[in-house]
Amino acid sequence: MNNSSQYTPMASTPNMNYPQNFSSFPLQSIPPYIPSPISPSIEMFLRELCQKMSNVEMKLTKLDRIEERLETMDKQFKYVDSEVCACKQRLNTLEQSAQFLSNVHDEYEILKGRIDTHTSGIESTKSLNNKVLDIETQSLEYNLLFFSIDEEPIAEETEENKVTDSKEAGHVIGGSLRDNENCMENILKFLEKEMKFEDAKSFKMEKAYRLGRSNDGADKPRPIVVRFSSLSDRSKVKNASRRLKDSKFGISPQYPREIVERRRKLVPIMLKERKKKKTAYIVGDKLYVNGELWEG
Repeated sequence: MNNSSQYTPMASTPNMNYPQNFSSFPLQSIPPYIPSPISPSIEMFLRELCQKMSNVEMKLTKLDRIEERLETMDKQFKYVDSEVCACKQRLNTLEQSAQFLSNVHDEYEILKGRIDTHTSGIESTKSLNNKVLDIETQSLEYNLLFFSIDEEPIAEETEENKVTDSKEAGHVIGGSLRDNENCMENILKFLEKEMKFEDAKSFKMEKAYRLGRSNDGADKPRPIVVRFSSLSDRSKVKNASRRLKDSKFGISPQYPREIVERRRKLVPIMLKERKKKKTAYIVGDKLYVNGELWEG
């Protein structure tokens, strides 16, 4: 190896000597750009192309708007679809309810028919009861009740004291019609002494008897039922009952038990109306106040 030669490292860039003054190179002037003339056909083509591009851009804009509208419509259709499903469910519920109501209506009609049948039966029964009550009232219209006449038993029963009428037997409450007392004679004495009838024996009376069973421990004597043969004699005695005012005795028509209960309920109302200085009185099972029927 030659010792005279030495290793000199190589630089990445050759050591080139550039001139320090650029002004030594003259600057070349760049000529201005002068467009080459375009033929009329090309210019027309370009204009048409630009116009078409503008039209395309406008159509694309319209498509974007249409797309937005379609998205809005899609949302609306989904909402409408959900509402339709909800309506279907409601319709199913309504159909079930309508079926239930139809069944209820059918059951109601059946029950109504039964009730109407029972009601007509009840009305018929009421009508029959009213007719029976009217007949019973008519059968008692010849009777009068005498109250607070002391009981005077006799040794034995007489023909005048016997009561054999089956109709009269139905009006005796809880006891036999026969009693060990001459009620007819006691009534005649009562009419002469207490009611001042001088012709008491002229009254035609079919029978007289005590109402109810004999009870030695009773506080009051049992009333005496007297059946007259004529309404005129009955009316004459009834109208003279005012003579017994301020005494312990009393006279009243005999009514069926149902009417007696109705009259008993009307008595407190009658007394209340009288306290109001009104004219109140009971006729049969009806209350009249100042001449008008009290309806309650």
